[in-house]
Amino acid sequence: TIKLLFFVSIIEAYFITIYVLSSKFLTEVDSLTHELRLLISRLPTHSLLLLIEKEMITSNGTSTIMNTPNIEYLTDYHKNLYAEEEKLLDMFAENEGFHTTGFKEVFKNLFFGDVCLSIPEFHGNQANLTACEEINDGILKKGLYQAVI
Repeated sequence: TIKLLFFVSIIEAYFITIYVLSSKFLTEVDSLTHELRLLISRLPTHSLLLLIEKEMITSNGTSTIMNTPNIEYLTDYHKNLYAEEEKLLDMFAENEGFHTTGFKEVFKNLFFGDVCLSIPEFHGNQANLTACEEINDGILKKGLYQAVI
C-alpha cells in the first residue's frame, strides 16, 4: 500500500506540475494575444504578419500556411515587407525636393484653394472643369478644408 500511495503521489505531483506550467503558458499566450490586438489596431498593414507570429508561437512552430512551414513563410514575408518598405523609402528620398517645395503649394491649393484647378486631368478640359466646379453648388472651389467641414 505504501508503494501504491507513493506511485499515486508521484502521478498527482506530475499532473499538478503540468497544470502549473500550462497555466503559466496560457497566461503568457493571453498576454501576447492582448498585445497583438493593440498592435493590429495600430499597425493594420502588419496584421497578417502578427497573426502568423502568434500562430507560430501557439503551435510551437508546427503549423503551415499555404502548405509552407510557418517559419519559412514568416521569413519570406519579412524579406518581402522589408524590400517593399525600402523601395518606398527610396521613392521618398528621390522626391525630397518636391516634398519641401512643390508639395506645400499643391497642398495649399487643394485644401484652401480651388480643388478643380489643382487636378491635372481637368487642365484644358473645360467640360470636366465646369462639372467639377458645379458639384454641390461649387463647394470644391473653396478647397477640401471647407468641403469637409
